[in-house]
Amino acid sequence: MSQPLLSIIVPFYGNADRHLLERCLESFKRQKIAEEKLEVLVVDGDSLGNARNRGIDQARGKYLLFIDADDYLFDNKLLLCLHSLEKQNADLLAFAHKRVCGDLHKSLHLPQPLKEDHYKIAADYSANNNFLYTAWGYIMRKDLLDRHQIRFREGVYHEDEFFTTSVFYYANYTIITDLVVYAYSKQVGSILHTIDEESRKKRIADFKTALFDVSNFLNTNAVADEVLLPYWDTRLLALHRKKAFLTIDYVVQLFRNRCTLRFIYKELCYLKRASLLPLSGKVYSWKYCIARVLSHLI
Repeated sequence: MSQPLLSIIVPFYGNADRHLLERCLESFKRQKIAEEKLEVLVVDGDSLGNARNRGIDQARGKYLLFIDADDYLFDNKLLLCLHSLEKQNADLLAFAHKRVCGDLHKSLHLPQPLKEDHYKIAADYSANNNFLYTAWGYIMRKDLLDRHQIRFREGVYHEDEFFTTSVFYYANYTIITDLVVYAYSKQVGSILHTIDEESRKKRIADFKTALFDVSNFLNTNAVADEVLLPYWDTRLLALHRKKAFLTIDYVVQLFRNRCTLRFIYKELCYLKRASLLPLSGKVYSWKYCIARVLSHLI
């Protein structure tokens, strides 16, 4: 049996909606990709991370795409992405998404990509730009994940943060396109949009875990890669940028989840002891510069 060109991994677990899953699967049929080149894996699991990891382990495709069961793909987009990946023998391709309500693929006109930027390594992009943290925003080589043992944390929120950071750290040839491929559908009751007191606390704890996953990786594994990876210094700069913005995002999470001022102060002191605050003197953006000034007031 020949190897598929693309494996699409669809986690389906818990109280997921079967009607939405059918809509998701139907969108694959409108991609004009030969059946023998496409493998679709609908995977159950204890959590989103667990289901995705099981899908990675089962997948036979050269490339992987993750899609949530309540989302779908716009018509006739994947073939363009796969053509670019194959032409450049790339590790990673990032595409655009659009938030939708309902089945907009039937009437929404989406233009062809206005630009397609190419990078020798993904870190050439992420050292100077913030990137989408969700795993469903990319098509990536499966052997990239296997070679570097990149997998999702299981049983947590924000499992994408460290996963995509690792992918951007290790990926070589990378393509960034503004082609709108992914329809992100907001559903009432989905994991990302259901908030109660217990989930608020877990979100905060899990985001903190993601932040320290990146920080610890920067301080241990990444340092050891100096003689193993080309353009190591650029990859390291990208990790420093990601760590800085994750630190800011964590502080924002504390306020967004309406934590007490006492708890926020406690966490800020913890970040300071961990050398995550105050922020470094880099000039990443004007918003970062404002956050950096404020961080020095703690």
